[in-house]
Amino acid sequence: MTPREAAVAACTEAGIITDDPVRDRGAVAALVAEPARSRVLAAIEDLTRAEYDSVDAVNISTLKSMAVSPRHYQHALSCPRPDTDSMRLGRLMHAMVFEPDTIDAHWVVWDGGRRAGKEWEAFLAANVGKELIRAPEDWEAAEAVAAAVQAHPVASRYLRSGKAEQTLRWTDRDTGLLCKGRADWIAPSADVVDLKTTRDISPRAVQRGLVALAYHAQAAFYCDGLEAMGHGPHGFCWIYVEQSAPYDVAVYTATTEVLSAGRDLYRGWLARVVECRASGCWPGVAPSELQMELPAWAVKEDGSTDEVSLIIGGRGVAL
Repeated sequence: MTPREAAVAACTEAGIITDDPVRDRGAVAALVAEPARSRVLAAIEDLTRAEYDSVDAVNISTLKSMAVSPRHYQHALSCPRPDTDSMRLGRLMHAMVFEPDTIDAHWVVWDGGRRAGKEWEAFLAANVGKELIRAPEDWEAAEAVAAAVQAHPVASRYLRSGKAEQTLRWTDRDTGLLCKGRADWIAPSADVVDLKTTRDISPRAVQRGLVALAYHAQAAFYCDGLEAMGHGPHGFCWIYVEQSAPYDVAVYTATTEVLSAGRDLYRGWLARVVECRASGCWPGVAPSELQMELPAWAVKEDGSTDEVSLIIGGRGVAL
């Protein structure tokens, strides 16, 4: 088999071949040029969550800890966050929006009151392997979120066709690190759709959350991963939904500037991972002594300080 024939076969198996001949030729050409190791990894896959978690590669959720320090990144790798009811509810909302046909097989809600006794034990025995939602009102909220997304003219258009919970795997060309991502939804155009539930979907609140939680770094990470896997032009959008009534919806698309800023962030983090792996040193926030200075907000233009308060015994004491 020639390199081109092998590339065509790899593209077909990975689901990269589309009805667009220009994009298909570009995907095949990219795989022909890549080394064999990269070709094996360049696949969009339907993996379960457990299978995805077992893949040994850098993921953006953990990589964000590098923004604090390499020590925090190491801790995040070795001590994953424990599952919570809030996280479980988030997964249910995603499932109802992107994979409603899977709900009965994988999810169940308890509405029998006190979680104890024979009735509770029988319920658990009858639903082994399913994700459990403990409060009926949480289930109803997830249904309302899904209904709101489907009723929104822009959000529903993005979800007319595509695949949910898609696993991306690729080799970062600059660092050689193996990377992975789990996209909420990938449309046939290779656009990535990400669902966010929040209290406030106004532009100002969304922008604040974008920066604080580095959502733009995640967007750039996924877009660059798709490009490394041979896909053509693509975009990234967020569907924001209020997590309580009236469950308003807003769709935000990532601009070139947003993706560029996010790319600078995650690429710096990847470079730091390479440095720390090479040195074997994973420093914390302050490996050396720091000077304590007053924050800018506490100093007036004339150099004097504003009135501030100390917290003593839980009470503010003005200075």
